[in-house]
Amino acid sequence: MNESNEDQIGENVTTLESLAYFLLSCAFLMFYLGSIGLNLNLYIFLSVFLAAVCLKFAWERAARNREKNLKNGPGYSERIIKWIMRKIGMTIYPAEWGVKINGQKWEIRYIGVKIYQILLLMGLVLTFQQDNLRPMLLFSMWGSMVYIVCRVLAGIPRPALRMVVRGVLGIIVAAIVVIPTMAIMPYYVNVYAEIPENKIGTSESQGWVLSEYENIEMGMGLVQISFAFYFDEEGEEDGYVAFLTVVSAKIPEGASDDLVEMVDEEMRMAIQNESEMELTENITNQSRSTKQGYNTTYSIYDGVSDGEEIEQGGLSYPVTEGSELRYIIESIRVEELNLLVILSGLAVISKEQVNTGPGPIGDVIDDILGTDTTDMTNWNEVLNLGTEVVCYQG
Repeated sequence: MNESNEDQIGENVTTLESLAYFLLSCAFLMFYLGSIGLNLNLYIFLSVFLAAVCLKFAWERAARNREKNLKNGPGYSERIIKWIMRKIGMTIYPAEWGVKINGQKWEIRYIGVKIYQILLLMGLVLTFQQDNLRPMLLFSMWGSMVYIVCRVLAGIPRPALRMVVRGVLGIIVAAIVVIPTMAIMPYYVNVYAEIPENKIGTSESQGWVLSEYENIEMGMGLVQISFAFYFDEEGEEDGYVAFLTVVSAKIPEGASDDLVEMVDEEMRMAIQNESEMELTENITNQSRSTKQGYNTTYSIYDGVSDGEEIEQGGLSYPVTEGSELRYIIESIRVEELNLLVILSGLAVISKEQVNTGPGPIGDVIDDILGTDTTDMTNWNEVLNLGTEVVCYQG
């Protein structure tokens, strides 16, 4: 086809299609922002509506071109590129190489566009199904690679140097697409921290149950916080209340230790305020390892209940005023998963004792009456369960 003969060129379809895809991309971006709390429903509707209008006009133009047996006219970007090539004296070669299927020629770049659209649609469906952006990123990256390869091959035949330049430009564009996508994808992988079911209710943790679990995600998997609350039902019955909270959150790669310390302090203050007790340091900044092999840092505090109940996990548990308690807060940094796990456990280790008097006489009476109520069983279970936490990708 002679490009200088305007009578043989059909109406411009590419510009309207490009505008429609741009509007749909904006709609998806606004939908994504809506997943972190922004209300953009009106703008999403307008973008989708305008995209539909653009596609309608594009399809009508394409239909008229087919009726007249004309090729779709070039878009504005293609016109600008060809104008520049003419100005610098470069020969313009048509990118129309393709394959014949059932006697009909299919241009390779058209095949690339269709494969890209199919992969993009598959990624979109899986993203909505899983409420996670990772499938969209993965399928769009694959689709882009296929499209770029087809665009490069569409230049056949042309001088070898021009094909080399075309291939190099394709590699550069592919790198621009692939490298950022590969860097972003790990942030959308679901990660979890929990105590396995087979470690709850065993001989070493008799009476423990998972009483509450919640997983909160925002930004289609970018932000993820999970909360698990384990409680000793037998401890509630005998007055030695014990519970363990496991909170996990994805954190930015290379997050400072100050963030961990701040979270530790906030959780310590929360348990202190909710339970109406004053905590005093017993052991601070100690280390140990979980059964999975991750290093932890923990601190242990002693306290005396000022009220008649302990509040945790949205529930209240009765205790005797003056009961002695022990509290542990422990942090686990899993850098390969960008995961921070905070464990907070509390157990009553001694009920309020009868006042039998000071000095040796009181001690003798305590021995006779058996008023020493110290029982470390549940506290030891809290310590042991903390090492059973397992971190993994979902």
